[in-house]
Amino acid sequence: IRDLARLRSGTYAVSVSTVDLGAVLRVCEQAFHPAAARAGLDLVVSPVSAWVRSDAVMLQRILENLLRNAIRFTFSGAVAISCRVSASEVMLAVRDTGVGMYPHQVDDLLSPSQGPAQECGDFPPAGLGLEVVWRMGALLGHKLSARSAKGKGSDFSIILNLVEMPAPGSPHGAT
Repeated sequence: IRDLARLRSGTYAVSVSTVDLGAVLRVCEQAFHPAAARAGLDLVVSPVSAWVRSDAVMLQRILENLLRNAIRFTFSGAVAISCRVSASEVMLAVRDTGVGMYPHQVDDLLSPSQGPAQECGDFPPAGLGLEVVWRMGALLGHKLSARSAKGKGSDFSIILNLVEMPAPGSPHGAT
């Protein structure tokens, strides 16, 4: 909630640098593997060797919010993070086999004026974590998208700009 208040007020400090995406994904995998296991879910994280332009802390928070929601709304199957690297960008996707949403619910979550938390079918309101995701993504200039099908799961994607690995000892790298 603190992050959201700072994002809404425009006082969230951003520190964009060259970020080791593989390292961020390993941290998220280690942090969320126990929760996924307790829920009886497989957590699959594709290894990647790529450097992106982002804020390492914000990128990790984005992924944490997406993983937390995916685990919360998935009762069997898997939660997965995959990466597709092209010449200039990386598409990072968090997918689940959870309860999914109706198209209008996805549209509401993507709305810039999202407002209060959204109802998710028979489940408690959700949306504050996703509002953090969208606001952080917008602040960083990352392209975000979401697809979902009721009863079949959700897919949240982030497009990150690919950059070259910093030279050893360079002050521009972050993990």
